[in-house]
Amino acid sequence: MYIVDQETATLGLYIVRPASRGQGVGRSLFQCAMSQPCVRGRSVVLHSAPSLVSTYARYGFATADLTFRGAQGLLSGTGCAKRKPGHGKPGGLRVERIRDSLQEQVAAYRLSVSGARCSGSDDFWREWTCDPEHSISRCAVRGSRVLGYLVIRKRPGHSYFYLSSFYADSLRVAELLLGEVARILPRGVALKCYVPSSNPAAGSLFTRNGLNRTDDADYAQPMYKGYDKFSNVQWDKVYAITNFTNVVV
Repeated sequence: MYIVDQETATLGLYIVRPASRGQGVGRSLFQCAMSQPCVRGRSVVLHSAPSLVSTYARYGFATADLTFRGAQGLLSGTGCAKRKPGHGKPGGLRVERIRDSLQEQVAAYRLSVSGARCSGSDDFWREWTCDPEHSISRCAVRGSRVLGYLVIRKRPGHSYFYLSSFYADSLRVAELLLGEVARILPRGVALKCYVPSSNPAAGSLFTRNGLNRTDDADYAQPMYKGYDKFSNVQWDKVYAITNFTNVVV
């Protein structure tokens, strides 16, 4: 159980050995986590395997009204908008690395889209977006206003990178961000992400750029108990995430 803030907790991965399943071990772990004092008064969000949705429903969890599909492949960038003359000039739309001076603006943009509270001075947030050893991050800026951002996480030992979070005000902004990533991503490295079905433009953007739907499209169902944070998310601005808890964490 991870405590996100004063309002939210997330129930992460918990696994029972096959030989011990069907004996109440998983139920005991779940009940123990939910009974912790730190959980009281907070909304709890989790991933549910499709086969366990009814089980969590018996404990008061509701199904969030959204689904995700997986996307994976070699990012081509051929389906992205080209930079127009004036890109990067004062007052024009430009794509920049998320550096320290932009942390607060990007965090504020994330809050405006998803309601996820994170401070530019938060150690986890800074490491997630700015650590060059494990992250590739870019944001789209016009003047001093952030219009979108994305973060790619490198996974040691894996043959692919995760597109951890990708928000944009418009398809044009999303295309510019994805096109920039296509230029800097190491050649031959696959990209993987999960795309909200409630944003059709996101799915078509990835398909045009070489990321195809994967078999694990419906690998998990978002569920929550308590306040439904998902209802306030601007899903038309969410293009990709690693998993749905990234939206509220």
